[in-house]
Amino acid sequence: MRIFRLIIVGLAIMACMAVSSASATSLCAANEEECASPLGSGTAIELSVAPGTKALFQTSLATVECVKSKAIGKTTSGSGNTVSAVIESFSFEECKTSAGTNCTVKVTTLPYNTSISAVWGNNGELKVGGLQFPIFCLAVIECTFKVPSSAALSVTGGNPAVAKAEEIKLEAQLGGLLCPIQSNWQATYQVVKPKPLWITLWP
Repeated sequence: MRIFRLIIVGLAIMACMAVSSASATSLCAANEEECASPLGSGTAIELSVAPGTKALFQTSLATVECVKSKAIGKTTSGSGNTVSAVIESFSFEECKTSAGTNCTVKVTTLPYNTSISAVWGNNGELKVGGLQFPIFCLAVIECTFKVPSSAALSVTGGNPAVAKAEEIKLEAQLGGLLCPIQSNWQATYQVVKPKPLWITLWP
């Protein structure tokens, strides 16, 4: 009897693994459990900081607030375990510390190859690990930050979809006394393209 139970358990595990390995991520313009018409390779991607919000870099030295932030790219594959994409431009503009010091924030790791994966409920993640942000605020911050390899923006499907950097911890790469010990990136982006967008997981 014990051997029989072990066999049943083993078959159940194998079945679950088979379903998991066969599942695919799709970008969809409709809120469907199984996407009838997945968006294909070459689909334009554009994220823009949500109205009424700012992109924030919160550090142990100061908080940098950017009024504008935009990422532009395109998908480079169709449905699969993940959907591959490339970010061709990523900008931060009108940046200041909360005390009013002007800052420049750049992204040096472009073009940036990334991927989109479904998570649950027609939502997903956009990988951002490896992005690097040199930040310069005169006499306040002079440092290059790197996003950890496992980091991702959480994407909630909708019209428009919303992508969030939820206090993603950053790693200081270059700098001296003006390189903060602690820092994180926080932002809410609207997905301008494709719009609407849901990220589906289907067998």
